[in-house]
Amino acid sequence: MERINAMVNAEIGPLKHSVERLRRIPDLKKRALAANDLRSRASKRRHHDKGSRIHGSDTVRALARIPESLSSCTHLEIEKPQKRTKMSKRKPYQIVKTVVTQGFSFNRLRGWRQPVKTAMMLKNRTKKLQQWTDQQQQIDSFLDILRHEQVFYDHLGIKEDQQEYAHSLLDARSHYKTLRLRRVAHHFENNGTTSA
Repeated sequence: MERINAMVNAEIGPLKHSVERLRRIPDLKKRALAANDLRSRASKRRHHDKGSRIHGSDTVRALARIPESLSSCTHLEIEKPQKRTKMSKRKPYQIVKTVVTQGFSFNRLRGWRQPVKTAMMLKNRTKKLQQWTDQQQQIDSFLDILRHEQVFYDHLGIKEDQQEYAHSLLDARSHYKTLRLRRVAHHFENNGTTSA
């Protein structure tokens, strides 16, 4: 009988272990929340529904030194830190319209750090223009090879016209050149501004 009373009063057994575990929690609100379910973490993970909870009795709460004012605590109120705005609203005189050498324009904020969106826009545009330039240079090298072959055939007296092969390459080169210069021409036709 003494053993049963000791177990009920949390002097021995699982309740004693639960009380010791609760006392190790320094925050009283968190301790009161933990007293709502005395099961182990593994048991909580297996059965996480409300019906499986083992609520701590008044004796357990008293031994765990949980104040009566927190006995009805069911959730922990955490103050969420307010997020700072990424970009504050600027005044009009701080916004400068900038035209880069490639011909496209964007709004630069004078005296402020350049936004990531603007930096990525410039980076992607530069990469794309470089790709078009590389393609055009590669086509120029192919045309140069065809010119040398034509000279070689003429020197041997062979009538071989290389213009058929060069026609598609010339079309591709003019296409990439148009892509590169389209922005510049379009911008200067509309705005008539000089590049920065």
